[in-house]
Amino acid sequence: MNRDNEEFVVVMPSRLGGTPTIGHRRISTEQVADMYWHNGFDDLIDGYDLTEKQVVIAVWFEARYGTRMRRRRWKKWLEANDLKLWSPRTYREPADPPTREGADGL
Repeated sequence: MNRDNEEFVVVMPSRLGGTPTIGHRRISTEQVADMYWHNGFDDLIDGYDLTEKQVVIAVWFEARYGTRMRRRRWKKWLEANDLKLWSPRTYREPADPPTREGADGL
């Protein structure tokens, strides 16, 4: 299966009890976002075979729909990059989400 094409969030009751996951993997968006927050892209790309786009999608999902803590953590980034990510007319590469070291929100 080509993992690069799994650039979407899936919610299935049979997978992780309905917790949102990236594509058809058994890793939740919450886990990806938390690992990104603490370690950046490198561990996720190397250790979990995820693409940068999949990580950004997980962070976006948690910034929009996650817990209050996660929504606050990435609020400024979400506001600055939401249209860049999802509007087909204005799509541009988003800025990388902030990590714990660069927690200014942009």
